Amino acid sequence: MPDVLRILDANANRAREAMRVMEEAARFILNDAALARQCKQLRHDLAAALTALPRQIALELHRDTTGDVGTRITTARETQRMDVQAVVIAAGKRLSESLRSLEEFGKLVDAKFAARIEKLRYRGYTIESALHERLGPSCPQWRVCVLISESLCAHHRWSDVAEAAIDGGADCVQLREKQLDADALLRRARKLVKL
Repeated sequence: MPDVLRILDANANRAREAMRVMEEAARFILNDAALARQCKQLRHDLAAALTALPRQIALELHRDTTGDVGTRITTARETQRMDVQAVVIAAGKRLSESLRSLEEFGKLVDAKFAARIEKLRYRGYTIESALHERLGPSCPQWRVCVLISESLCAHHRWSDVAEAAIDGGADCVQLREKQLDADALLRRARKLVKL
């Protein structure tokens, strides 16, 4: 049972951290008092569910950060975020995963606790969806986008211009050929993708 309590403790911490990130986005980025209040209430309701566990279960006493092999496992993806929405999406996913783990392992400790966590998980989904919608679609922000059209490449072949743009640091090259038929445009697009 101590291993299960370690799992519950780790996921309780993970869920609180994710909720805080989501709350900060609602509060400081969106300036949305109602959504920030929902996030805060969810965090407090998790704290109440944890406090309602039987007294003999003190999750903090089972914490072993130095002995946790997972603290040294990382991926490159978790150290990079493109924008605010990516931060919030990652927090939302972390929240749903940690609440699911709390719910499933919580069933081994207290069925009422697990049922409370399930309800919190569904509320978390709703908040995640609202934040995602309010922050708008996530798309890469290019520093340099070059439009390539053979008619504008008077002194050089279009493919040489595209290659020079890519070599020069363009992180987006958009093919614009309104006069080409579909087959020719597809061949040109495939060549550009290879570049």
